[in-house]
Amino acid sequence: MSFSHDATTPMSGKSMDLAASFEVAGYRVEPSTLRVTGASGEARLESKAMQVLVYLVEHAGRVVSRSELEERICQSLRGAGDDPFP
Repeated sequence: MSFSHDATTPMSGKSMDLAASFEVAGYRVEPSTLRVTGASGEARLESKAMQVLVYLVEHAGRVVSRSELEERICQSLRGAGDDPFP
């Protein structure tokens, strides 16, 4: 997988500037507007889906477990009884 983006370089353990757009696998990702654009068009993601995508790109090259995603992305749902990733 290759990626590049406009402001900071994604690195394991470092946070990306969510205002910056980046490219991954031929798709243009714009976290600030929740949009992903590719050869077949544009899609708008839900906020949580974009957070997951950004987190996975930040940690490219290693396995990210479901429990890690739940801990990092879905902290606000803890204790609510909801499954953040049904």
